[in-house]
Amino acid sequence: MAMGLTPYMIGPAGGGKSEAARMGCMALGMDHTKLFFPQSVGQKTTQSQIMGYTGPTGECIHSQAYNACKLGGV
Repeated sequence: MAMGLTPYMIGPAGGGKSEAARMGCMALGMDHTKLFFPQSVGQKTTQSQIMGYTGPTGECIHSQAYNACKLGGV
């Protein structure tokens, strides 16, 4: 985060993603609401919710997780 990268944490509900972001940002004097994108995953999470999907006209709609991995910041 101090290097300008945006963390993207994926994990189960209650796993501490938001707390880790808040504590890290607090230590760095940053606003965690602008720098952190949490995503809870579980047994019912679909691949399209994590990676994205093909839109009705054939365009590729990427998820936040995909963009964070592909574009950096993870």
